[in-house]
Amino acid sequence: MTRAYQYLFGPVPSRRLGRSLGIDLVRYKTCSFDCVYCQLGRTTEKTVHRAEYVPTRAVISELKRKLKEKAAIDYLTFSGSGEPTLHIGIGRIIQSLKEISSIPVAVLTNSSLLWMPEVQEALAHADLVLPTLSSARPESFRKIHRPASELNLKKIIEGLAEFRSNFSGQIWLEVFIVRGLNDNAQEMQALLPALEKISPDKIQLNTSARLPAEEYSLAISEAELLKLARILGPRAEIVADFRKKSPAGKSRAGSAEVLNFLKRRPATARDIAAGLGISLEDAARLLKRLLARKKIASRTWGKSEEFFPVRPD
Repeated sequence: MTRAYQYLFGPVPSRRLGRSLGIDLVRYKTCSFDCVYCQLGRTTEKTVHRAEYVPTRAVISELKRKLKEKAAIDYLTFSGSGEPTLHIGIGRIIQSLKEISSIPVAVLTNSSLLWMPEVQEALAHADLVLPTLSSARPESFRKIHRPASELNLKKIIEGLAEFRSNFSGQIWLEVFIVRGLNDNAQEMQALLPALEKISPDKIQLNTSARLPAEEYSLAISEAELLKLARILGPRAEIVADFRKKSPAGKSRAGSAEVLNFLKRRPATARDIAAGLGISLEDAARLLKRLLARKKIASRTWGKSEEFFPVRPD
């Protein structure tokens, strides 16, 4: 029997990154932010303390094992249960990946620690960094991200600009839009000076596609996103997925793989089918089995039923 992966998940389908193999470096919901739109729910361990939250050697070992499977992967992506730059071994893991694989390495980050020289150094060998900056106004920033008390918006913006000046890879900056908080022209205008300093290769507008941490964190429409994108200029594009997902090919994924997927990303049966390369019928069967074992629960948001672990690790 194939051993389940503890620190890896997917590959999952990503509109931004294609088939993305997730690398999870922190305990569930360990983050420097407590974003109102987070699909994993409220942050349970809010911190800026960098530590070895999971064993670095074990992560590298799993990556070597996974890469031997020759799965179709477009990006090796640091993401998952919280903020990956909190892990002090992320730089070592990136360097190990560059030695054993030619697959591009991406880092999804909330940008909160990029002002630290050691974090900038750790991410230096990544191919792509996808930071978030949803507001340049302190009040809106605090309402959206609910950051750790030690963090300062001005310092975060300065850190992003400094990282850009030293980083040779691509930066795709996410602006996450929350209805009633930053969904207006004034907020976008306020972002322009920061965007000029940071000079990202792309500016990507996003909004909630799944049930967020706070139900008042509502999505806006594609038409509304287009209006905001025009304010941010020609590099701005919409990455929020307004399309219906469809199943991918075939794989031998079982209950363990489905549960591992859901620990990092609450999902519908259709999401799971696409992400694990199984039929919609197989996804529904495995979800039914996990529900019967009380390993997962479900919730309805709009017309979709999402599944999530009862007790995430």
